[in-house]
Amino acid sequence: MEKYQKSVLVVDDHAMSVKLLEQILSGEGFDVFSAASGEEAIKIVQDFKPDLVLLDIILAGINGYKTCQVMKIVAPQMPIIFLSTVSDREKGMQVGAVDYIIKPFQMHDVVARVKTHLGIKE
Repeated sequence: MEKYQKSVLVVDDHAMSVKLLEQILSGEGFDVFSAASGEEAIKIVQDFKPDLVLLDIILAGINGYKTCQVMKIVAPQMPIIFLSTVSDREKGMQVGAVDYIIKPFQMHDVVARVKTHLGIKE
């Protein structure tokens, strides 16, 4: 397994989704952080500056759209990929996301998009 030295923040209030994404991404060589709310995610971005964020839209507290807007102020160059059951790609891109994946998702698709947005060539 190659170690990419890149970190990914997974923001989702469904523990099973977080666990699955953590397993797959860490198995691919990424350092994975997680947050269950937008507020918690913003604090992690401020403190640790992950290389990429996978962000759900439906969250307790502030939603993913607002979370994305705040994160883009804190870390404007950090790529954010929405990963949600809400299929509003246009709104996601308007608030600053670089990509949008609809749940349910294929894990290989998530990994490929993460690598693409981090500039990792296979």
